[in-house]
Amino acid sequence: MRLIERDVWKIRPGKLAEAQELEKREVAALKRSGRNVPVKHYRPLTGGSDRMHTIVAESDLGSFASLASFGQTIGADPEMEEIRAKWEEISESQVLELYMVED
Repeated sequence: MRLIERDVWKIRPGKLAEAQELEKREVAALKRSGRNVPVKHYRPLTGGSDRMHTIVAESDLGSFASLASFGQTIGADPEMEEIRAKWEEISESQVLELYMVED
């Protein structure tokens, strides 16, 4: 069974450019750790001002086994710890969704 991850971040006003740079750092760190998973990033095109500070990232995580293995590797990475802490500073909220791909 394949898993799709969808992260939805609501970014604090004035922090969107910083969030976009943080995304790039995170993707680069993931690649260096051996997790070269394509990530699609989305931003709203329309909506109220509160919605315009939203970033959606979607990626194919593979199986539960590959996710568990990766979690152990990335959890020990000091750069990822720093990135996670920075997300907490610039995000108002985050919703992490995991979906099973039905074949």
